[in-house]
Amino acid sequence: MNAAVICELNPMHSGHRYLFEKIKSSGDDVTLTLIMSGNYVQRGDLAIADKYLRAKIAVLYGADLVLELPLPYSLSSAQNFAFGAVDIIRRLGFIDCLCFGSESDDPDQIQTAAKRLLDNQLENAAANLMRNDRSLGYGQAITKAYNLMYKSDLPKDSPNDLLGIHYVKELIRSSSEISVKTFKRIKDSKGYYSATEFRKDILSDNLIEDNFYKLLSENNNVFPVSIFYNERGVLQRLRGISDEAGSFDGFYNCNGIGEKIRSATKKAPNLKDLIDLITSKDVLTSRARRAILSAYLQIPADFGSLKPDYTTVLALNSKGADLLNKSKGSLKIITKPASIKEIDSPLAKLNIEADRAYTLFYPTVMQRDSFFERTPYVLNKDIDNIS
Repeated sequence: MNAAVICELNPMHSGHRYLFEKIKSSGDDVTLTLIMSGNYVQRGDLAIADKYLRAKIAVLYGADLVLELPLPYSLSSAQNFAFGAVDIIRRLGFIDCLCFGSESDDPDQIQTAAKRLLDNQLENAAANLMRNDRSLGYGQAITKAYNLMYKSDLPKDSPNDLLGIHYVKELIRSSSEISVKTFKRIKDSKGYYSATEFRKDILSDNLIEDNFYKLLSENNNVFPVSIFYNERGVLQRLRGISDEAGSFDGFYNCNGIGEKIRSATKKAPNLKDLIDLITSKDVLTSRARRAILSAYLQIPADFGSLKPDYTTVLALNSKGADLLNKSKGSLKIITKPASIKEIDSPLAKLNIEADRAYTLFYPTVMQRDSFFERTPYVLNKDIDNIS
């Protein structure tokens, strides 16, 4: 079985390792491909470690191949995050099964909710809610419409189930034959089982006894990454955009809240205050953060409707190299980072500039094009190169 997991690994922790081990032991000769967010993540932030470092650790702990989920999908709500990742998985041409951790471990419940999300009546109800309240994001509108139509809620305190519902929805929408397998999320006393808790301790300089942290902290010139290392640069760019009315409306994730962002940008002396001024009952903190980063990176609003046209190899072992040779899909797979500059694609150009921007948020600022001098991490020394 060739299994796939969609993830961020921001950062990798014991829960991820448990999931990888369960998948690899679920059958004979199981391979594991990860579709992992690049340098920007769904919560509206920069990844705490860059994509190559996170991918390397993933391969050291059982993944065979790590491919990038690029912008804008990685910096999206569940809907577009799933849209981009599942499209990549389908078009690789070798994935048999999509696996994910689940709070409920109830595939029937997840399947039912996914089918409901494909109901045109639900879409129309959500669209009406958004017309009546322009500050509502798509995810919030769907959640409200779902409750009104089915007298039940989408899982709010079960983020893995919610993502899983959107994964399954995209597989159904595309008539994919890829199967789905859920694995019960567990938590024990050994190590971190929450990326949020792990990040909090890392950024608070707390004493951390953890193998994943040791691997990350060996690279102290590039870890941890934080938006606050270049806070003034972010504010300067946003203030430069804010001069004209409607100036934020053309950016991804800013629909319906552009003027609120513009007003807050003029008042806020720092990023924390900026996020607080945008956040409200109808604008979640994660949405505010995604909007801020999308405007900073100047991602056009219509990019969310584009299909991924490439992915980048971040790390692999010999099994991963074999998988790449089996790829028969329509998706371009970049094996040498510098070759992204040769792709005539708006998405490729966006990600080139975003990776250049990311170098400003390291503890030590890196060269502008340092990402294009990197090579995928190869675990097995018998692989001389990949093509």
